[in-house]
Amino acid sequence: MKISASVLIGVLLSALMLTLACNPEYKHLAFTELSHPPSAISLVSDRIEIGAGIGIMVEATPKSGNSEPYGKRDKVELQSENSDVFRVVAGQKRREFALIGISPGETRLRVIIEGSHVDDIRVIVK
Repeated sequence: MKISASVLIGVLLSALMLTLACNPEYKHLAFTELSHPPSAISLVSDRIEIGAGIGIMVEATPKSGNSEPYGKRDKVELQSENSDVFRVVAGQKRREFALIGISPGETRLRVIIEGSHVDDIRVIVK
């Protein structure tokens, strides 16, 4: 039995579309506070405000913009663009991080999911 090239291409394109439709589409990162810092901190999906010398433990959960949610095993990494202003230290559990204001200034927090850079969150250290 011979399969024509156009049928084969149609089957491959359909399979590719199904694969893409079954993957989550990054929308934002949600933070859950796991510790209580001595001063107020603002943690929202597009901005973090923290005082110099202040740290907080958080759980970072990626949220999907389509009907396919992220799984608990999807790897989340957070990286500071400028560790002289703001630092991130991975916790002992998956998706737990210490966010630490080092010195006044602004930088960005890089969000990496499953090895792909998906977002930059503005960080203001006061």
